[in-house]
Amino acid sequence: MKSDFHFSICFRNFKILRQQRVKLKKFAIIASMLSVLIAGKNNAEEIVTLAISANHNSRMYSAIHDIYNEAFTQMGFKFQSLACAPHECINLYLSGKVVGDSSRHIGYSGLSGHLERIDIDIYTLRTVSVVRKGMKSIQALSDLQEQDYKVGYQKGVEGYKSILENYVNAGNLVETIHWEYGIKQLLKGEIDVYFGAGSVILPEIEEQVHELLLVNAIEEADTKLYPYLAKSFSKNFDLMHETLLNMKETGRTKTIFENHGIPTGKIVL
Repeated sequence: MKSDFHFSICFRNFKILRQQRVKLKKFAIIASMLSVLIAGKNNAEEIVTLAISANHNSRMYSAIHDIYNEAFTQMGFKFQSLACAPHECINLYLSGKVVGDSSRHIGYSGLSGHLERIDIDIYTLRTVSVVRKGMKSIQALSDLQEQDYKVGYQKGVEGYKSILENYVNAGNLVETIHWEYGIKQLLKGEIDVYFGAGSVILPEIEEQVHELLLVNAIEEADTKLYPYLAKSFSKNFDLMHETLLNMKETGRTKTIFENHGIPTGKIVL
């Protein structure tokens, strides 16, 4: 009887603690939203421009633009973006046209010393290998070591280059200006494998071209993308982190990507 009484007390205390935790979490979310609203009034009319390393007409560009437009609007800023090839985004910053880069991998060094990473990943870039039909498919990074493959990847995507250097001789790595050009090189036989962002390639590639190719997901090379902003914007870093984190935790970021036809889960082929 005594043990039942203690159990009842413990269970009731557990329920109270759990309710308190739920209330605290709700309070934290409300407080975060209030801080965003208050900051919004202070930042009104200021324009923030970010570089997006994607084709201006692509689904990926539109999705990333919409995410940051919503985030900066909540923060009270006006937002605009400029499209650029990955290797050219640095020029937009150095010329003063942007205050940062919207989506780079965690080891990004192109603007080392100029920009700081906001520690909230907005997207996981799903990686694929692409070969011509009739060739042996590349299903893992280690498969690249089996033959003397020429491997293409998009110029300026440092994450891919650093990964591939561990499996492919430097002389066999081929930079391409754009993934579409890389696929053309592949079909012409100028390279044996194209290594790139399936999240970008698969929604955009033409069906008749896709039929000529074998595509495999390389999950071990998937890359998380983060915003990098100028240190001069540092007073807003915490607010930006809160805003993007809230969008991610509420599923808003995922919804925006999927509304643009960009897969957010693992690639199913």
